[in-house]
Amino acid sequence: MDPAMAIEVAALSRQRAMEEAIAKGDSDIQKFYCNSTVFLTGGSGFLGKQIIENPIPPETLITMAEQMDEDRFNGITARKYRENLASPRAMYYNYGFETSTRWLFTFLTWFLHLIPAYAVDLVCLLLGKERRLVKVYDKVYKMSNAFSYFALNTWLFVDKNLEGLHNSLSKTDKTIFNFDIAAIDWDEYIQIWCIGIRKYILKDGLRGTAKAIKRQIWLRILHYVLTVVYSYCIWKVLCAVYYVCGMKPTNQIKSKYYTHATQSLGA
Repeated sequence: MDPAMAIEVAALSRQRAMEEAIAKGDSDIQKFYCNSTVFLTGGSGFLGKQIIENPIPPETLITMAEQMDEDRFNGITARKYRENLASPRAMYYNYGFETSTRWLFTFLTWFLHLIPAYAVDLVCLLLGKERRLVKVYDKVYKMSNAFSYFALNTWLFVDKNLEGLHNSLSKTDKTIFNFDIAAIDWDEYIQIWCIGIRKYILKDGLRGTAKAIKRQIWLRILHYVLTVVYSYCIWKVLCAVYYVCGMKPTNQIKSKYYTHATQSLGA
């Protein structure tokens, strides 16, 4: 079985506990909905019966959010995830950068996305094919800017009501409505996240993972070679721009300075 498909099967098998709990029919919430008139109110009012029967202690402290490990989310770009779960439809080496610096983000966007996109679209224009990369990367840039406000700021979530609601549930309902952050396996969570991208966005059928991993090795070598060539080309273009604008590279300025100094000493 393909490794990606095995992860999907394992994740689906863990849902059996929830399905079995629902099948038993001893959920307090199920009984409440089936045998009572439900009045929707603000907050957790839809569980009014449960809260009355099981009062929430006001001194209850929440620790759920503290279980969220930021390093796990940073691990999305880690090699063990992006390479071991590579898709056979990947056209290039899977890699990424994370930065909280605005100017570096703008530089990387142009250096890694927009400039190559314009170059590829120019080739497509000359070949009479549809130009799409610039539009795609422009959407990615706008989306990243929109999310940056939430990703680059510190947020304090007061979730006492959430903890109290979780404590008020019966054991069966905790299995059916499992929203305890502390119970999440973040390694598994990120793997499923990657599998979801492959299944619902790339739609590769979760097959060919082993072949894709081997392909990533060669794409990685190609990436390093192209990065050197691409960086050299960018440097030559910048040198040409500086020369045209009268801002010659520092090595030429130093060379003239040394020549002038030598002539002065010779004189």
